[in-house]
Amino acid sequence: MKNTLSISVLILCFYSLASCYKEKVTYAPAPNKSLELPLLLRLNHKDCFLEHRYHTLRYSLEPQALASFRPYVQFQDNSTVTFEGKTLQNNAFNDLGNIVYKQPYQVQISREGSEPYQVTLTFTNLPIVRVVTKKEIVDEPKKVAKITVNYPTIHSLPVTSYIGIEHRGGSALQFDKKSYGFEFLSRADVGSEKSKSLFDLPAQEDWILDAMHIDKAKSRNQTSFELWHQIAGHRENCYSIATHAVELFLNDEQQGLYSLNQHMSPEKLALTHPGGVLYKAYTWQGGGPTFDQLHAQQVPYNTPIWDGWEQKYPDEEILINWQPLFDFRHLVVHGSDSLFNSEIAQHVQLDYLMDYYILMNTIYAQDNTGKNILWVKPTPQEPFIIIPWDMDATWGRSWEALPTAPTALLSNQLFNRLIRLNSDNFKTKLKARWQELRQTTCSPTNLISLFDRPLNSLLLSDIATIENFSWNQQYNFELEKQVTADWIRTRILFLDTYFDGL
Repeated sequence: MKNTLSISVLILCFYSLASCYKEKVTYAPAPNKSLELPLLLRLNHKDCFLEHRYHTLRYSLEPQALASFRPYVQFQDNSTVTFEGKTLQNNAFNDLGNIVYKQPYQVQISREGSEPYQVTLTFTNLPIVRVVTKKEIVDEPKKVAKITVNYPTIHSLPVTSYIGIEHRGGSALQFDKKSYGFEFLSRADVGSEKSKSLFDLPAQEDWILDAMHIDKAKSRNQTSFELWHQIAGHRENCYSIATHAVELFLNDEQQGLYSLNQHMSPEKLALTHPGGVLYKAYTWQGGGPTFDQLHAQQVPYNTPIWDGWEQKYPDEEILINWQPLFDFRHLVVHGSDSLFNSEIAQHVQLDYLMDYYILMNTIYAQDNTGKNILWVKPTPQEPFIIIPWDMDATWGRSWEALPTAPTALLSNQLFNRLIRLNSDNFKTKLKARWQELRQTTCSPTNLISLFDRPLNSLLLSDIATIENFSWNQQYNFELEKQVTADWIRTRILFLDTYFDGL
């Protein structure tokens, strides 16, 4: 208990606005022309990232490497560096002993002719991303920056590249903690886009750094996409994104916990056919995305935004093509029952809809019954495939992070017609599919384990302390695990009753 209290006092000291050290900081200059920051301390070819306001260094290290940590150490030739009072040898392997997460280690950097610089080094199990830029990042246009991704695995080299970066999101832009979208560049020039891999994922140009501001678990998107993969991943062309929790630095300032995500772009979906389309339902506008209304008598040909939808492919400068979506919506909104039954399977993959309905109701994706859905039609001959997106208002929390009741059903007019008419045996198959998934994927045991897994990883680190201090929050991951587990158990019992009654 005494050791824990001492560590807490040290952490508060290092993250106090009134810094424990008063000497002038001379180790955090502006980036150079190549958008590089000066080397302070490098372990196994990965920089320790500086938080200059609080005189701390941060390093990513996997749990398996904590014991008898003996990294290859590098620092500037004109410096002397000590770790816990022990002088380190430059360009050599140094024994740092057994490393403990959440424990502060004292590092002193001395340069000839200047006062020693005292910093505190802490270790995290999470990957760390640093974005270095000379310009303020704004909503648009993208600004040139340089990104470095340090993986915790001991033998993984960092990824470094020029990027174009901007703020992203709609309502999320109101928060102080911003989300970012970025694209890899081949040189320091926006317009030189290139594809690059992160976390051994397929290479692509566009990526997202999600601030997860409203998510008290900081993992709802990740957990929801993992569940979607478990439910529908066996189906051909099941589209899902991978996400990774990371710590973010902007220049020499730590921003806290983010989720680095794949972007569900035409590149990721491998859309190349000129007749293929990709639409995103981005708003609730007049019930358009929920198939309640069709606010047009004919297809619009001059706008990439229509009735709550946005055309993402093809590029609007090449072609505006709303015809497939118009025909689909017209059938759902205005088609007779007999016409709907005979033609709906030509417009949309019903197996994906069935799985999505189960996903949406299992996690109570209240913000995903119309909005936050992507619809892709890879070729003119194929039906639409539904793709979930932006599932942070889930698992018992609303888009305002408020608790949601576990005993309510979600639907829209497309699902309502399919169930009421039992089109292509949709209702019958839906009931059987739930009963199948209920034994494995949608069991409370699996769902609770799925939700707890990323939180257990976050709890290894002191990132919650940093996040709470940086953004004046009160995240409590242990409490979120408990509350969500209770919600899941009640939710599944409610859904059992509903599906049994179909």
